Amino acid sequence: METPPVYACPWPPAPDEVSLAEDELHLWCTSQNLPPWRIEELFGMLCEDEQRRAARFRLGHLRDHFVAARGTLRTVLARYLGVEPSQVRFEYQYHGKPVLAAGGGPRRLHFNLSHSHGVAVIAVAGRELGVDVEWVRPKTNAGQLVERFFSEEEKRQWEHLPVELQSLAFFHGWTRKEAWLKAVGSGLTFPLSEFCVSMMPGETARVLSICGNEADAAAWWLDSCVPSPEYVAATAVRGQPAVVRRWNCRIN
Repeated sequence: METPPVYACPWPPAPDEVSLAEDELHLWCTSQNLPPWRIEELFGMLCEDEQRRAARFRLGHLRDHFVAARGTLRTVLARYLGVEPSQVRFEYQYHGKPVLAAGGGPRRLHFNLSHSHGVAVIAVAGRELGVDVEWVRPKTNAGQLVERFFSEEEKRQWEHLPVELQSLAFFHGWTRKEAWLKAVGSGLTFPLSEFCVSMMPGETARVLSICGNEADAAAWWLDSCVPSPEYVAATAVRGQPAVVRRWNCRIN
């Protein structure tokens, strides 16, 4: 089994006071491999339902990863809301996307969480958004996944790349597509092949078309980044380009 790389987020720590302007997107990165004392501290911040969900994991490291991600999410959102992390209240949309419960704070924020093999990324903005992070590694079935799930344009992009760049391009495409699906709250019920994103390494991240419509795609903005070596993340935000601020939630 492959071993994920050690967490090494290059982003700076967040300032003491955090505020969100209308045109900003905030990204927070954290390791899910936290020391036991921090895991227990975060576990105490979770609501009863989250604690029950954590207890259902049979493998201890999966339980700890869940606690780390949800506890850090509460800690981050509490900074914006001016409440204790345990006071953050969630409700869930049809496909399970968490949102802040009505009356959960002085400001209704849009947020999203993604995690992959020990790294979690939290996105916060004042408009609809979705985020996805993936560990970039050789994927022997990448070609089959592209053929099955990607649009015709994305297939052409991928097939014209040198073999050594195809894995990276696959994960660029996958994170961008997942981020958009999470932003619209569709889960995987919206066919992956019905919308198209840019996926060429070095190319600006964009939603190119939705059901063949470029005008609908222009209503979305994509950010692509490297939250830790050998990982890529993408965030889809409704509206105009955002000013992006990125921070590391590292626990010493």
